[in-house]
Amino acid sequence: MKGCNTIQGLWWSLATARNALLVILCSGFASACLAFEKNFFSLTQHVDAGMPPFQIPQFSFQNLDPVTNSTTYKSCADVFK
Repeated sequence: MKGCNTIQGLWWSLATARNALLVILCSGFASACLAFEKNFFSLTQHVDAGMPPFQIPQFSFQNLDPVTNSTTYKSCADVFK
């Protein structure tokens, strides 16, 4: 019976600590990815620092037509006709 209690105790500890183990494993994976310069977790590409150049905004409209699977471009004059 003593061996059974030991196994139950180990199983209880593992079941209780599974969230902490998952966090430790995932943070180790993320750390290894950063060490090998694999950028799997970034949602953006490289962004240049500073202000963008001053310019008049583009007055055009892009519309995806799901039926024909094509994108139509319209200028401001075409949109307000």
